[in-house]
Amino acid sequence: MAATVYRFLPWTRRGLVAALPNDGAPDQRPELAVKVVVAGAGEVPTSVRLHGPGDVVGIDPNQVVRTYPRPYTTDAEPNYLAAVDLDAPELPWLFTPRGVPGSGHLPPWVVLVVVEDKPGVSLTVPAGAPLPQLRIESGAADELPDLTDSWAWAHVQLVEPSTATPSAQDVAIALAADPDRNVGRLVCPRRLAPRRRWIAALVPAFDVGRVRGLGGTPAPDAKVGPAWEPGQDTVTLPVYFHWEFQTGPEGDFESLAQRLKPHKAATTVGLVPMHVGEGAPPIQVPTDQNRHLDMDGALRAPAQSDGRLSDVPVALRAGLKEVTRTLADAADGVLDGQTLADASRQPVGPPVYASSHVRRWRVLDGEDPEDAEWFRELNLDPRARVAAGLGTECVRVNQEDIANAAWRQVGDVTAAEAALQRAALGALVSGSFFRRHVAPMPDEALLPLAGPMAPRTPFAGRSLTATIARTSLPDAVVDAGFRRALGPAGRAVARSARRLGVPIGAVRPGLVSALAKGRKDLDATRFPRPVLSGVRPDALTGGDLSAIGLPVQVAPEVLTRLAASARLLSAGPVEESKRLVIRDEVRTVGLIGQAHVEAARLLASQAAGTLAGAIASGARPDVPAVATVAAASMLDAMVAQSALALAATRAGGGGVGLLVEGPAFPAGAAALDVTAPPVAVGVLDLDAGNTLVVRTGAGQANIPVAVLDSNLSGADLGGVLSRLPVGVFRGGRSGVPVDRTTLPVVRAGGTVAVLPENVRPGNVRPGDALPLRRGGLSPVLRGPVTVGPRVVPDPVVVGPVRPTVPGDRPTIVVPPLIRDAQVISRFEAALTLQRNVTVIATPTPVATLVPYDLAAAATAIRTHVDPSVAQPLRRDALVAFAGRAIGALRGIGEEFTVDGWWATHALDRIMAYPTFPVAASDYLSSYDSTRFCPGVDTVPSDSVTLLETNPRFIAAFMAGLNHETNRELLWRGFPTDSRGTPFRHFWRRLDGKDDIPPIHGWRLGRLAEQTTDPKGNLVLLVRGDLLRRYPNTIVVAMPAAAERKPDHDKVVKPVFAGRFDPDVSFFGFPLVDSDLQQGRGWFFALMEPVTEPRFGLDETKGASSGGGVSTANALAWTDTDVPEGGHLGTETFGPLGLDPGTAGAGDVAATLFQRPFALYVHAKHLVDPLPVQQ
Repeated sequence: MAATVYRFLPWTRRGLVAALPNDGAPDQRPELAVKVVVAGAGEVPTSVRLHGPGDVVGIDPNQVVRTYPRPYTTDAEPNYLAAVDLDAPELPWLFTPRGVPGSGHLPPWVVLVVVEDKPGVSLTVPAGAPLPQLRIESGAADELPDLTDSWAWAHVQLVEPSTATPSAQDVAIALAADPDRNVGRLVCPRRLAPRRRWIAALVPAFDVGRVRGLGGTPAPDAKVGPAWEPGQDTVTLPVYFHWEFQTGPEGDFESLAQRLKPHKAATTVGLVPMHVGEGAPPIQVPTDQNRHLDMDGALRAPAQSDGRLSDVPVALRAGLKEVTRTLADAADGVLDGQTLADASRQPVGPPVYASSHVRRWRVLDGEDPEDAEWFRELNLDPRARVAAGLGTECVRVNQEDIANAAWRQVGDVTAAEAALQRAALGALVSGSFFRRHVAPMPDEALLPLAGPMAPRTPFAGRSLTATIARTSLPDAVVDAGFRRALGPAGRAVARSARRLGVPIGAVRPGLVSALAKGRKDLDATRFPRPVLSGVRPDALTGGDLSAIGLPVQVAPEVLTRLAASARLLSAGPVEESKRLVIRDEVRTVGLIGQAHVEAARLLASQAAGTLAGAIASGARPDVPAVATVAAASMLDAMVAQSALALAATRAGGGGVGLLVEGPAFPAGAAALDVTAPPVAVGVLDLDAGNTLVVRTGAGQANIPVAVLDSNLSGADLGGVLSRLPVGVFRGGRSGVPVDRTTLPVVRAGGTVAVLPENVRPGNVRPGDALPLRRGGLSPVLRGPVTVGPRVVPDPVVVGPVRPTVPGDRPTIVVPPLIRDAQVISRFEAALTLQRNVTVIATPTPVATLVPYDLAAAATAIRTHVDPSVAQPLRRDALVAFAGRAIGALRGIGEEFTVDGWWATHALDRIMAYPTFPVAASDYLSSYDSTRFCPGVDTVPSDSVTLLETNPRFIAAFMAGLNHETNRELLWRGFPTDSRGTPFRHFWRRLDGKDDIPPIHGWRLGRLAEQTTDPKGNLVLLVRGDLLRRYPNTIVVAMPAAAERKPDHDKVVKPVFAGRFDPDVSFFGFPLVDSDLQQGRGWFFALMEPVTEPRFGLDETKGASSGGGVSTANALAWTDTDVPEGGHLGTETFGPLGLDPGTAGAGDVAATLFQRPFALYVHAKHLVDPLPVQQ
């Protein structure tokens, strides 16, 4: 990817002004010869006059997109030039009344001037004036640039991703393509003086513009001249735009960075001798040679070792231990073995730091294995006690701010504590419920019960729902309906309990277990045993199945049908070559040819026209119509069905029902008979008292059919209604028999049903009902397919009604079916040949049963719903205060679950406490910077050095800080058990981490191991004005490489930063001292942030250059003779490497362009000697 580069062009123009010639003195309104094409006259020469600088009375402020310095800046760098960016790149030359000269030095019509805000210089808005006016009473020649060189201080900035020189066409395209980044720019060539106030203003460069801006009118014949002359002392100029700013002290980023010198910190930095003086009687003072210990601070020189408790004299440790024992005994009302007479009068001694956090109020110095090493180190080492004491002192200094911040969180604390108490009660109750009811539940009962949580329960890397979908276990096992059906209240379980004579609770359906194992006898395509539990079908001669344990009466025809289905299913799949067979009844019924199909289509169309009017006039829209047809063959039934379907569609009525009657005409006659008594269809309805009736019209009584069992309801009732026969119910509890003779039922023949969808010619018998739907023969019923006919959702009853079908009927003679033996033989031979050459590529699908690990799934469910696991996680996520979850507040996470680190919150929960997300290092550095980093005053100004953090000091300081904070909150009546860790940050971290975990969960190791970075961090310390003037400086570290180009993927950013008075800044990196010897070492870089383009010269003296951009970045103001407050001119271009005769404004801009500066310092210049790699 190519880098984006700035390209500076001397000028740009578009429109008619680009065609202006450069001949003679410019006119205030230049004239341009043009040719106009006139219809009928051809080209007509004429001239046009363009607007000039004398026509401008203002500039739209929206054209100004950026100024440097920004308005009201108070510390602008004096070595940079003031500039203003204009949105339209061509604006500076838009009204220049002349063409481009051969030198390319095109002056702008407007210039930027910067004058000092001092007495004699005023910016006013006179009454009636069109623009503000800048007046210089005297010394105008020193305040204003020479307009002869104005061409050099206006240019175009083009941003493009290529370093190649673009053509004129490419420039025009680029200027139009990205107008937001391509601008016109005016620069003031004045060198600014430090600590001054300035006024920057856009003013006209020509006198006619000055006259018009001041409210006058230029003379028509006036020639164009400069707005002011060199050496002019007093001038008044109109101002199109202006802003004010102030320069700061000398020194820009580059000059201040170059002042920094590497400094190797002495090994004594971070240490200060501490004298151990006289103490209480139990504390034995060491001998003279041991009375001094090296007290450390938060920062120290690199490669220093942590202090250890063994460095402290034994006598001193023993004395401190005795003090803690005495104070603990006194708290119990005993002193020196004697009971205190007045318990309120107790001795005063040094505190036992972190005693409330660990619930220990005496230090045993290794006598008790449960005593953490850090706890002994914190209380028996004077250096750690002093660090903790500094923490307590910081609390006393800032106690009001800390207390106020805590009270602002008290509502959250009490609410969180109440929520935690409720959560504890909930955990107790739910745990008991889980152990008593959920844990002992059978696996096959637990899986359906977990249905609602199945999509959110992890199992085998997926959810329960996803794992079920990958096996043969039906998805319905986790459905609510399945769960209710197999539950104790389900009818299936209740019936089984009654039949078995056992309580409902003793029934354990084994369906889920069987399905999970993939048992073959649950596969609907396989029958390894005879039907009906091993009883041969031919042995069932009657309808009474009580012999096999089923108190059910089954009709003989049903048993016959079941037996036939069993034989068909148990025979196995049919070979592909035997699937194409001719039916036996073809020779007796006959074949249908193309002539029959065409005749049937014509007959259906004509019959439909007759029936349509009848249905529309005789049938109610909400009652299906029925026509009767005499079916001599299947062809007649097909014709009738098609005719009635078309008729229903044309009539726009309801559905049409067809009742197939017995033969009414001689064999071979195919005609639609509409003269038979017409019938209508009535819809069955359920009346009061579960009485099944036929719904009739208004004013007529409904016709009763049957009385249903009052116990039927819900899905059971719906199942009965969806399969009701018309007429008498035969036995069972599903209905009460009704005398057939009392019902007006005719020609029903049994059940009104839909034949199977695979109906074939020859299997339609007289008496079967074929219900039709408007638009065609589409099945109505939705649901499981059963053996036998399927019933439409709304059962119907057929009864006599008034005639609705006219007596006329169309008659079309249809050829008889083909029964010729030779034709049928040829058809059979062709079919056999077709069968032999036909290969059915799709094999017979054989189901592969995949078992489901029910036991593992049940274990995952129990683990997921176990209150001891699930509830703490939910509680810690939901209960929060001060914007943080309880789990995060109390340090619950994977990094704190190692055995031995602390007692879990379930056994050792502490009270909720306020949190203060502030850097404790700010408290310490503002309290005493020499305690924060002893010896920091030995680091010289304008220097950079390398130090490291002291994790032992940080842990001790934070322990004392939190210890005293809890004591202060308890003293002020704040609800606390003094075990919280309100302060978790020592550094002002940039990575969001805590510096210490909660103290009550500290590990058993040494004090230095209790911080987030127990090995410490390297710290780059900078003294000087650079970071005070430029606080946004980018500070990074990177490994040294042979190439000069840095590897950005290996750049290391600081994890914390800070500063303290007077001029010290520091940056901590996730590096340790041993890293400095890896590879070629490390560089530490201070980089100037990339900003908008700036122009000027360096403060410091650079090497003079003979020309070229490559050395222009080293130029300084001292390379020129321009004093502070003076102006650059073409006479000063020589030292800048510019030829005034050939250089253009773009060359001037490229020379003065200031690139961001970066200072790189290798670690070998900051540490001496380098630490030995561990």
